[in-house]
Amino acid sequence: MAIKPPSSAREAAERTAIAAQMNYASWDAFVEAMTRAATEAESGDDADSAEHYRALVDMAVTQALRKAEQPLVKSVPEQPGEDDGVVIPAARLPRRTNPDTPPQLDYRKDERLKRLVRDSRAAYDQMTPEQQAAYWARLDAEDAAEKATAHAAYLRRRYEEARPEAFADAAYGVLRDQQDPDAKTSMWLSSGHKNALIMGPSGHGKSYAAYAITNDAIEHGVWVEAWYVPDLVQALGAPDAHARYDETRSARREKLEGYLQDCPLLLLDDLGPEISSGFRASEWVAQLTTILNHRDTNPRARTIVVSNAETKQDATVGLERYGARVLTRIQNDCVGIWIEGECFRQQATWDPF
Repeated sequence: MAIKPPSSAREAAERTAIAAQMNYASWDAFVEAMTRAATEAESGDDADSAEHYRALVDMAVTQALRKAEQPLVKSVPEQPGEDDGVVIPAARLPRRTNPDTPPQLDYRKDERLKRLVRDSRAAYDQMTPEQQAAYWARLDAEDAAEKATAHAAYLRRRYEEARPEAFADAAYGVLRDQQDPDAKTSMWLSSGHKNALIMGPSGHGKSYAAYAITNDAIEHGVWVEAWYVPDLVQALGAPDAHARYDETRSARREKLEGYLQDCPLLLLDDLGPEISSGFRASEWVAQLTTILNHRDTNPRARTIVVSNAETKQDATVGLERYGARVLTRIQNDCVGIWIEGECFRQQATWDPF
């Protein structure tokens, strides 16, 4: 890897400082590591990674040159973050946990290096060790907060995209009396009970009541996974023969299984009809058992199950088809919510002629 030598002693010092910031003993050690990584990537037909490692060196050279051309700062704050005219670095190169492993970043997309080029290294170098430690701790806290915020936004967007449009406005305030018997629906989330079983005849507003709960939960920052069970059976199903070796699809299915097992609130809407169809029923029962077993042992995991039943007397008959292991896990610390009364799906008289 051909690199132009430094044009001044200060530029050479800046290169050394950049290498040290990434936990390399010297600038030459940094260049040697990047060259070795690029060569290994090329030998493995990974041209993109090789380009990234070379780009990292180019960016570091450019950064050192610009640093060398900047005037030195006049003073250093007593405490990190105080505004006294000193430019405090707002970004940093990645620090390695393994000295033999180069930083893994896409430097064509990552904006932190571009920001770092504009920051002052000199101010950081003049800090005391305590100030430097506090500075890194603050940046680590900011990074963690940004990641947490981004992940929460992703989970909320995931929920809203999966939620049927008809239930977007579901809320406790618009529930009819039959959908909130004895305030069981509106009080379940705050009650602390582990499970809720919402049952009743078809078309009486069970799903709407369930989504009133999950909409409330998502507004309070709770991670919610809400699924229409027949769609979930399809999503967890084994791939077709032509897609059997699709690693992306397999990884997506494994990730979904982890979400279903770990999320604080899971809604299984319309549990029951999918097992009567016989479509991969035994595989689905095994998957459901695994999901509910993980959730049963997780004190933070709560589950809402919605299922149809014409009368209270045979309410759990349909669920018994899943076996005792499923039924007992649903029954654990469960609030039963029976919804009946007016049918919201009024069928108009049909006259095909």
